[in-house]
Amino acid sequence: MKKLAFPLLVAAPLLGGCVGKYYDARFGPQTTEAFAASSQGGQARSIVSFIGVRRKDRESGAPPQVEFRMRVENMGTVACTLEQHSLQLLSGTLEPFGAAQLSSSDAPLIAPGASANYEILFPPAEGKSIDSIDLRSLNLRWAIALDGESVTNGMTFERAVPAYYDSPRLSLGVGIWGH
Repeated sequence: MKKLAFPLLVAAPLLGGCVGKYYDARFGPQTTEAFAASSQGGQARSIVSFIGVRRKDRESGAPPQVEFRMRVENMGTVACTLEQHSLQLLSGTLEPFGAAQLSSSDAPLIAPGASANYEILFPPAEGKSIDSIDLRSLNLRWAIALDGESVTNGMTFERAVPAYYDSPRLSLGVGIWGH
């Protein structure tokens, strides 16, 4: 028994460190795009990637959050901006998440021919836990302001469930292979 106890004592702290930053939740499409155009010649392309569902951060105390990255490219002749207050995420049962937390080192006003990159985090709504939210799909909505005109975009990300199957050629036990 002593021989078994020592490896378990050594392995236990290491196994706790194997927990990743994200839950095992994959959504598709992984990356997609949307276009916005205004009547004054403004054009913008938004490229959105689903990054993951972050676990609660033990160091900062931040709750679990759904993370996206967005790149807005100004392809028109007028400046544009991503309207932070317009960012909204809905669950599979159309329940809203909390207010978006937007971070970027790029200027908020995107000049013609320029682009800006954003990290967008959505915590669960007040009083909700990530486990109580229907994550079968996520619907993201946002607006781009093009020279004073607001154009709304949206897209849905569907949860990808891994397919497991039994292989007739795989054996995890002791046995005899044959026909």
